[in-house]
Amino acid sequence: MNFKSIDYFLTVVQEQSITKAASLLHITQQTLSADIAALERELGHTLFLRRVPLQLTYAGEVFLRYAEEFQQSRRTMEREFSDISGSQKGILRVGVSFARGHALMPRLIAAFQQQYPQMEIHLVEAANHQLHQHLQDGSVDLAIANLPPSANILLRPFYRERWVLLVADKLLEQAYGTEKDPVLQRLLNGDYAPLARCPFAMGIPDDIGGSFGRQFLRQQRLQPPVKAQSENLDTLLDLCAMGIGACFAPDNLIPDAFSMLHKVQLPDSEYQLYFGAKKDGYQWQMVDAFIETALRCFPEMTANA
Repeated sequence: MNFKSIDYFLTVVQEQSITKAASLLHITQQTLSADIAALERELGHTLFLRRVPLQLTYAGEVFLRYAEEFQQSRRTMEREFSDISGSQKGILRVGVSFARGHALMPRLIAAFQQQYPQMEIHLVEAANHQLHQHLQDGSVDLAIANLPPSANILLRPFYRERWVLLVADKLLEQAYGTEKDPVLQRLLNGDYAPLARCPFAMGIPDDIGGSFGRQFLRQQRLQPPVKAQSENLDTLLDLCAMGIGACFAPDNLIPDAFSMLHKVQLPDSEYQLYFGAKKDGYQWQMVDAFIETALRCFPEMTANA
């Protein structure tokens, strides 16, 4: 058994398919099948039920636990030796939401790689609620998200975001007709009662945007119609611009292309964004280096963190 066999096994588990795993690993299906078969002979147990999709046997489940622990230990060892040698080389896995990835990562990765040219960044883009789980299971080394306190997660403040309500002229005309302008003025003045008749494009309930939006509407005792739901902020903004529904969005993540939308400020809508890293036996220096680069890159956002 060697490092390669464990990596192959974990990729097959991830993809639930020899064909897909072989493509991802850039090897032939025959090579991968032979390697898995050799691993099973060495262990003396069948690891997969050969069906579509592939499923682990009981022995496979047991081996998966050891393989994941071994891979994590190997990754930690490689990083500690990288720090000892001062090579500043490796792969840093960063979890971030789709919208924040688009808004922050190009500038941040460019600045980071200018200082650490041998580092490779793997972005894991997922909804906010999924990023906490990715940290817990070790799928990412660092997450940028609104994270809850956790005994095994190190948190460091990044910046504060504020939610706003966005609504298009087209939607106001459809929902309120000739009352469009007075209704908009009421919203801008903090009177949200007209939203009872306003269709919405909402984030999913589990994610931070969907959770905030539903909580806000409950506090206002409003039950407007929901026309669409998505975990992708870009999709919600497109739906909003088309007049399908009003949407909630973080003020700093709204692209300039949507400047034509009316922006309504909301009470108690701020929340903290954190850098989160799992507490392990060894903290890789590149995690701290990435955080410091981010803080230098966005001083205007971090001033009031």
